[in-house]
Amino acid sequence: MLVASAALTADPADFSATWKENMEKSTKSNLTSYVNKIDATDNTMHVKTTTSVPRGERTSERTYVIGKEGRRKCPTVTNP
Repeated sequence: MLVASAALTADPADFSATWKENMEKSTKSNLTSYVNKIDATDNTMHVKTTTSVPRGERTSERTYVIGKEGRRKCPTVTNP
């Protein structure tokens, strides 16, 4: 029983990093780049996604509250 209770108090996984898609393996896409920059804290996760195509780049940002359900809002999109 001690093992089970220890597992319940384990720290959540930290996905904070910059995640880049391997475009050489993504043959059915017109994207030239797809990058997610994730910053996670104890109860929030902020995701900044940047996609590139031959005509330009697009960035969107989303923030999620971990452990709380809510309505999804449209992401903020910026174009250079």
